[in-house]
Amino acid sequence: MQTTSINRWRYNAKEEQDSIAGLPYLDYGARLYDPVIGRWLQQDPMAAKYPHLSPYNFCGDNPVNFVDPEGRKIRGVTVQDAQNFRDDIYHILADEKFSKIRALIDIKGKSFKYIDEDDLNKAKQGVNLSIDEDTYISMLVNAINSKSVFNVEYVQGDYTSTEGANAFIDYMDKIHGSGFGKKMVTAEGQLSTAWVRHYGEGMNIPTRSGSHSFIVYDLPSDDRSVISGHEVLGHGIPASNGSTQDVNNANAIRTDNLIRRLLRLIQRDGSDHAGFKEGQITDPYILPMIK
Repeated sequence: MQTTSINRWRYNAKEEQDSIAGLPYLDYGARLYDPVIGRWLQQDPMAAKYPHLSPYNFCGDNPVNFVDPEGRKIRGVTVQDAQNFRDDIYHILADEKFSKIRALIDIKGKSFKYIDEDDLNKAKQGVNLSIDEDTYISMLVNAINSKSVFNVEYVQGDYTSTEGANAFIDYMDKIHGSGFGKKMVTAEGQLSTAWVRHYGEGMNIPTRSGSHSFIVYDLPSDDRSVISGHEVLGHGIPASNGSTQDVNNANAIRTDNLIRRLLRLIQRDGSDHAGFKEGQITDPYILPMIK
């Protein structure tokens, strides 16, 4: 006897949900889409940031040049990458007092779910947060809910992902001239993970839509949590804002030290970080930008 299963994966590879009123809605993560009438059933959760656009728009009414596949903006290159970054966040927010906040920090597929402001405020009620704790939570939530895309990749083996290699090539071409990036990869376009380890177990590449972070996978929990936050948030947030290199490097060290304080680790002055000799690492112990 032969059995078949129903294919629930439809347009844009989105999963069809249980029909409501006989209409098969597609789950885009942040919103449900009705393919029958070509409309969203909910407003864009980021609508308040774009008052000049309809709250029911898609990709700023410009789907030719922009994509918004899941409505959330910290995403792993793979599902496992997203889970790894979530594990690092949970390690930093391991105390029981963060349990309700941790419950809001979740993923679907490769992307982090949008965090509603009201839900976050409810989770914070009755919780005594230090300035450092509140700052870390704010910058994390702002990145998750941002329109910028923070790609996260945990590297193992000899080469990065193709997506990571392409981001690296594009960035090197931008700062050194067309064709330079391909000189730094193999003939097949592969990027050696030795580059990531050369930059201190992590590396962040600005991209057109935000940034792409590489983090060495096989590190102790404290070290990896510091490095992933350093790259994804510390470098990623100013990269997504188009900040100058000095602002970017200073913010990365400030984020690094913020997470170190939360984990009760020794602070660093940034003397072993890029830009220190050029005087870019200023005020390494103050709070970083949160968005």
